[in-house]
Amino acid sequence: RLGARVRLFGEYYDPFQIGLGGYIWLPTATDNDFIGSGVRGQAQVLIGGRVDRFIYTVMVGPEFRQPQTLGNVTLGHQFDWGAGVGVLLGDKRQFQIGLESTGGVTLTDANVRSTNAEALAGLKYRIISPSEIGAGVGPGFTSGVGTPDVRAVFNLFYTPEPEKPDQDSDGDGIFDKVDACPH
Repeated sequence: RLGARVRLFGEYYDPFQIGLGGYIWLPTATDNDFIGSGVRGQAQVLIGGRVDRFIYTVMVGPEFRQPQTLGNVTLGHQFDWGAGVGVLLGDKRQFQIGLESTGGVTLTDANVRSTNAEALAGLKYRIISPSEIGAGVGPGFTSGVGTPDVRAVFNLFYTPEPEKPDQDSDGDGIFDKVDACPH
């Protein structure tokens, strides 16, 4: 899977950000019995933000793929979604507890076997900036192809965090950290 995202509005620490993203999956299997055997692509609209210790994100977008029949289930173009919320804990906000949900529904023959929905509850810990480690576990809610009964994940992240920009609360041209009267 190859992907890219671009932020259109908002900065890293802002309470509201919007962006666009996309992925392309390149096949590694040649047998049509595998769900990942064809090229597919996805466009995304992303909305998210950070308010003090609270973070959130929402993603929606179409996924384009050649129709493929697995057993008696036909999968084709679909509409995907995802959402997550989290809380940053610790003096340096190095712990994160979160909940996320993802899903998708085939547009051509929507039914219980072509609809995916699942959730994950997870933890992350910033070991040494910019390295994080995390784990999550959660159930699948539908019987759609590819939906697990239970999914467990373990992650290693490289997540550089930009420094928070200097602030000038009273607008006098002197940053708060060196202003004798910041307000």
